[in-house]
Amino acid sequence: MYNLISAGKATYQDAQTFAIKIGGHSGAALEAVLKANRLPDGKLYWNIAQGTIGRSARRDFDLIADATAQVQTALNAEAGLGLKAVRPQYDSERVESLMNRIVSSETVEDVKWAFRDPITHLCQSVVDDFVHDNAGQQARAGMSPQIIRTAEATACPWCQSMAGTYDYDEVRDRGSEVYSRHNNCRCTITYVPRAGVYSLMRASGHSFQR
Repeated sequence: MYNLISAGKATYQDAQTFAIKIGGHSGAALEAVLKANRLPDGKLYWNIAQGTIGRSARRDFDLIADATAQVQTALNAEAGLGLKAVRPQYDSERVESLMNRIVSSETVEDVKWAFRDPITHLCQSVVDDFVHDNAGQQARAGMSPQIIRTAEATACPWCQSMAGTYDYDEVRDRGSEVYSRHNNCRCTITYVPRAGVYSLMRASGHSFQR
């Protein structure tokens, strides 16, 4: 996967797959280390969360952002667009929100779920932010981006109902349901820039997170 990205032959779908793998590995590592019998009173305190979850999230962001920037740069070049890839900022609020939910629990055992899908969602959101921000750049440049949401084969009825093609201006708000993702969501957002038209493909899951 990383070889494809480094060679400039990857797509946003590859970037999403890369992010999902990074999230899975990081979540498993955190769950293995942050066990109740290794923590004071079995609780994950804020300073420990910062040194583990916070540090892991920042490292994951850098890995995924670097890879996705390569994807976007290659796609722009292939489409003949003289635009630089827009690199989104690290969303510390999103990470801190997850850490707050974890440290507010009685024991770390009560929130073991947080090391699974939520960690993967954090990783997927890096690619999602690239898609959104680069679509916005092209819209501002006078192009006509389209957001295409494609439901996976086993998608729930809600995801199936959201599948379709949207003009970027219709869904430019980050709060749009088109960008919603529920638990266990593995549908993919893909984005292929073109001179005049822009495509994004995205995915979702059950308790919505952005």
